[in-house]
Amino acid sequence: MADAKADKSRKPADEERDAKRDDAEASAPAKKAGPKRIVVTAGILVVQVIAAYFLQRTFLFPTPPSAEAHSLEAGTKAGGSDHGGGSHSEKGEIVLLDEIIVNPAETGGRRFLAITIGFEVLGDEGLHETELRKPLVRDGIIGLLSAKRMTELADIAYRDSLREEIRLKIQHELEPVKIPRVFFTGFVLQ
Repeated sequence: MADAKADKSRKPADEERDAKRDDAEASAPAKKAGPKRIVVTAGILVVQVIAAYFLQRTFLFPTPPSAEAHSLEAGTKAGGSDHGGGSHSEKGEIVLLDEIIVNPAETGGRRFLAITIGFEVLGDEGLHETELRKPLVRDGIIGLLSAKRMTELADIAYRDSLREEIRLKIQHELEPVKIPRVFFTGFVLQ
């Protein structure tokens, strides 16, 4: 009878040992799957980020048509006048400036304008001169834009007059180079 009691007491201990062994065996494959699971999760995350970026650029914030195509359409609809400087027969080179970011007047730094500007330059000498004086052109445009109020910059009807002001500022900085047209290739108010 004592042996029967010993067998009964051993059985729970053996069962506990077996249960621990089963748990250890069950956790061993989980440890192997850990790095694999991390890699798969990271891959899924990357795919989701790419998909979100694509959806945002395609549907939420589509890229507007090029400013040049828009300006040429507007010029032909309005009787052949081009942006900022009347009609001309000579086609020039387009110079693109890097994005300019300014805080408009009276915003206390809480709002900003991010703008990308391109302008047409007539003649090869004008193109060379423009490359040499790009910092002066950028400084002049930054000064002009940072003096504008948010209400002025947000008004779409004001864009053509702003384009003309920028053309005159560039013309002044690059004298005697002729700047017949200015294009906004990016215009974001935040």
